[in-house]
Amino acid sequence: MTLEDGNSLSAVLPNTQPMESEYNFYLLVADMFRNGYVRYEVRFTTLALQVAPAGIDTLPLWSNIVKGLTDLALYDDAYATLMQNPSETQFVLKFT
Repeated sequence: MTLEDGNSLSAVLPNTQPMESEYNFYLLVADMFRNGYVRYEVRFTTLALQVAPAGIDTLPLWSNIVKGLTDLALYDDAYATLMQNPSETQFVLKFT
């Protein structure tokens, strides 16, 4: 992301942190859609997962995607995403 793009995004998005990468941008947008627009939250979380830098713990992203797909009653997609999780550890989904 260029400096000019980062400055432009910082000017219009409600965030105090600078946009340093696509990963941070996708996480911010996913968070903006968290309450009420689950489909878009899932989409932007998936995009963040695709561009996540090496060394970042992506387990919470996988969990958010699976939970969102389940909330949307896309059970086959949720199961497929759960099986794609590259982590050897299991994660627990909390449904509230």
